[in-house]
Amino acid sequence: MAFDLSEIGTLAQMVASDPKLQMEFWSEAVKADAADLNPLKDFVGEEESGMPIIRKRDAKVTGGQKVYFSTHAPVRGKGVMGAQELKSKTARVRYGSYGVTVDLRRFAISEEQLVQYFSLPGNADKNRDDFIFGLCKEWWARTQVDDFQFVLRDNALFAAGQPNVLRIGNGVDSNDLTFDDTYDTGVITDARNMLSGLGANALKYGTSTAGARIPQFLHFAPTKFLDPLEDEQKFREAVQNNQKRDESAYWWSGNLPVWKNNVIFNHDLVEDSGANRQGSPLAPMARLGVALASGVATDVTGGGAWNTDGALTDTVLYDFFSYFRGAYWKTYESETAPADANTYYALIYNVTGAAKGKYEIVSYVAAGNNGNKLVVTREVDADGQKTALTAASRYSNVHPSGSLIIPCNKYGVPIAYGLVMGAEALLIGTGDLEADPIEWADDFKSKRTGQAHINAQGIQSIIGYAPAEDTLGRKPNYLLVEGALDMPELDLIQLYP
Repeated sequence: MAFDLSEIGTLAQMVASDPKLQMEFWSEAVKADAADLNPLKDFVGEEESGMPIIRKRDAKVTGGQKVYFSTHAPVRGKGVMGAQELKSKTARVRYGSYGVTVDLRRFAISEEQLVQYFSLPGNADKNRDDFIFGLCKEWWARTQVDDFQFVLRDNALFAAGQPNVLRIGNGVDSNDLTFDDTYDTGVITDARNMLSGLGANALKYGTSTAGARIPQFLHFAPTKFLDPLEDEQKFREAVQNNQKRDESAYWWSGNLPVWKNNVIFNHDLVEDSGANRQGSPLAPMARLGVALASGVATDVTGGGAWNTDGALTDTVLYDFFSYFRGAYWKTYESETAPADANTYYALIYNVTGAAKGKYEIVSYVAAGNNGNKLVVTREVDADGQKTALTAASRYSNVHPSGSLIIPCNKYGVPIAYGLVMGAEALLIGTGDLEADPIEWADDFKSKRTGQAHINAQGIQSIIGYAPAEDTLGRKPNYLLVEGALDMPELDLIQLYP
């Protein structure tokens, strides 16, 4: 069959004949580019794909509604033998259905901000639409990556009995962590055994030389949390003796190898220059905004150099502490935060100034973290923390702007998290809008350009997240690993008994 090439139009002609097509192209481009920015992009798939993260779209669903997933339990029973009657002995399929609540998420940049940016020297020739596109895709990528980490982290930590938490060192709570409770090969083995006990579905199975099936799971964590693996002698020897002696080797490439069929996937965290949250939900951090001159002030502000006067107080725009526990991260508007009676701790560590290298431990309750600042109890000494720091000449309650703030336990052990996932660990439901371009206009519009005096452009999506459940209501396909974050550059001292 011959094609009439004269009937094939250019993209510009197609958009000219249907302006909506340009918006569809924009949305698809944002989704594609945002997916590339997702560190777990290779582990996202559709239902029954066996991937750790499963996406399902229901175009009929709008904000506040649910995208439904179903599950069923394996069928067992002995069956019948010989001429025994079977019709009354047929197996019962036990199944369930549950929904992922989705909601409308929106982000926009005002025209005033765009005018200011393009008025700067060197920016006049830049493309306005490309600039907005880049901001939107980066925001959408970061939001999705944060969402799935928050959902899995907090579902594990607030569950009764914490069946999805693997705490390194097997302590009762975070305060039992010591500096030695870091990620090692024992954690990998323990996670595999715990997931098998939960009834997890492996990503896939390998086969031993004897024919036994070996389940495969994904370990995802910040690089700094996984770094201690390199210092474990057993790990180092195994890697050294079993890898190729070329530039693809782990010691040169930095890619962590598969360990006993477990995929180890490290996520690099970069502290950027923005006035926003830093780190990740698995390894939060912040920079002190307003300097603390003594132990009297109880407001700990974030933002570093952007917020030395404490003026950035909008909790939507400036969420410096939203990664820190206590500030519950909602993924839909009607979501109810769980009851949180925990006391949380943080280190304020001086990285500059006369008291460089000195620090103090502060505590706060959930209500003391609104995402923008921490309202804390200063100079924690209930178990002799301040006393021990003072005796070692490492204590200071004076902290310059820019000092490092990190979560810790009451003994000053930094805390971080990792995720171990099997198949269908997290479900993502999307509705009728995804990466949809939006625009707001106010005041008079130009008849020539159609541009209003006040404009804002942005992006919106209907999306929601939930851990996958089985027919017993368990969330069997993932674990949250809680442990000590090794930070030798801070030279912390032991304060626990």
